[in-house]
Amino acid sequence: MRSNFIPKAAGVMAILGVASGVATAQTTFNVSATVQNALTITNDQDMNLGTLFAVNASDTAYKFVTLAPAGTWGTPTGASTVTLLTLGGQQAARGSVAVGSTTPLKVTMPGTAYNLVAAGTVASDVAAVLAEQGATSAVEVRLADPGAARFYLGNFRAGSISGGSSSADCGTTNACTITPSFGSASVSFGIGATLITDVAGGTRTTYEAANYTGSFTVTASY
Repeated sequence: MRSNFIPKAAGVMAILGVASGVATAQTTFNVSATVQNALTITNDQDMNLGTLFAVNASDTAYKFVTLAPAGTWGTPTGASTVTLLTLGGQQAARGSVAVGSTTPLKVTMPGTAYNLVAAGTVASDVAAVLAEQGATSAVEVRLADPGAARFYLGNFRAGSISGGSSSADCGTTNACTITPSFGSASVSFGIGATLITDVAGGTRTTYEAANYTGSFTVTASY
């Protein structure tokens, strides 16, 4: 008679052999990415200095007035010998940047910085203003006539933020850091600057009754 007895060791080996037969499967996943390395900045509104009452400029004195990013004029300051009044109709420039996250972005305006003093007649200060106005980066508001006095814009500032919040640098430098609000598709901002009279002298001592024009560039970056 044949025996069906299986030795214990053999039985263990058989069970282990069945347990080790685990099924596996695999698949392949593709990877894609869209790279964007430029922000979209839009000019929503040009800067309009409105109507200015200006008669004369001087190579020994200057006057200045600041347009806030919200579009309001400050008080004209400087030498009493130079006439400069604001008569209304002004608007600050306004721009916007498309965003998709709350990552802070930086808006950079022209870097021309004027150290202006209330007297407007100190020789060393006038010389410093002349140097800034003579720089290639100077922002002019002028006529085509090279002999007519010009205006200059400097100390650009951004503010009046919508769709985000601004940092302290916006009120002190030409580079403004803005943090978009959660869920915001864009942030918008106002741009103001300080207007200064011409100190070049020579033939450029008289302002004409005409429309003066100029332009400046603003960039946005992460």
